[in-house]
Amino acid sequence: MDSQQSPQQPPALQVKNLSMAYQQNKVLDGINLQVLEGEIFGLIGVSGSGKTTLLELLIGFLEPIKGDILYRSSLLDPGAKEEYASIFTDRDASRQLFGFATQNPSFYDQLTVGENLLYFGMLYDLSLPILKKNIATVLDVVGLSSFQDVAAGNLSSGMKKRLDIACALIHNPKILVLDEPTTDLDITARKQIWSLVRRIHENGTTIIIASNLLDEIEALCGNIGVLHARHIVNKGAVDGLRQLYTNQEEVHLQTEKHDYTRYVAVLERQKDLKVSGFSLQGNKLVVKSAKAKETLHYIIHLAEKFNDDVIDLYMSKPSLNEIFENITKDTKEK
Repeated sequence: MDSQQSPQQPPALQVKNLSMAYQQNKVLDGINLQVLEGEIFGLIGVSGSGKTTLLELLIGFLEPIKGDILYRSSLLDPGAKEEYASIFTDRDASRQLFGFATQNPSFYDQLTVGENLLYFGMLYDLSLPILKKNIATVLDVVGLSSFQDVAAGNLSSGMKKRLDIACALIHNPKILVLDEPTTDLDITARKQIWSLVRRIHENGTTIIIASNLLDEIEALCGNIGVLHARHIVNKGAVDGLRQLYTNQEEVHLQTEKHDYTRYVAVLERQKDLKVSGFSLQGNKLVVKSAKAKETLHYIIHLAEKFNDDVIDLYMSKPSLNEIFENITKDTKEK
């Protein structure tokens, strides 16, 4: 099933029936995807589901046992016809097309920030004037301009991740691929990376992110692909997947008395509200309902009836984590 609408423009990348195996053990089977130019595309899946393998296939680092990955020629040559070419037939083109920041840092600790960027830029045969200009640009983008002469090994974890992304951007790629970009970072550093990704995206770069941190994907990505049991089991916009897999919303209630027994007893009897469950989150009662708006208004009525002061009351949609659980559960049951 696919909740994604037909794109209005030709996709930047097309993944066609892609399969991969290691020593006869198939890890990806018949993967089909499209990535639109200028979007942030998210790839989600549990650890070991094959996300990194798929990314390494996307950039041409690995070759599949079956299938192909096609890129739109005009990405590298704006004057070219709207044709597609395989990333496996022109290695130089694929190197120019992609920037890849791996889960583990790929720079050299003993080199300074600037020396690392100079080294990786030289791998792309950039002229010295262009390379110097690119170094200044990416240092500004990732917020490391004042750390150019600092040894990379002396940077904080968050700064190291920013340097890794800078190295991936040094040749001005059209598509930036990020594998678990915030793994092992604290919440402050994670937010800094999220802000950086948005800034890079605003500059027109297409971004592909693989992560098992679903709040990260939900905050950043327009479209996502769910990788499970060697397959992309669903893909599309998060809101579209919400509608496809659940019509439930949540009503969050916090009152002065924190006594929700009466609320639950009354709401359970109101069958027309289609309440499907209750849970406590700290001092809040969370009510799941297919008629969340009606349920919220009814709760206001109950609070007045019970002479209870409402501190907080709002509706929220199901999280991407819940959608992911529903998708993978459906897959297991089939």
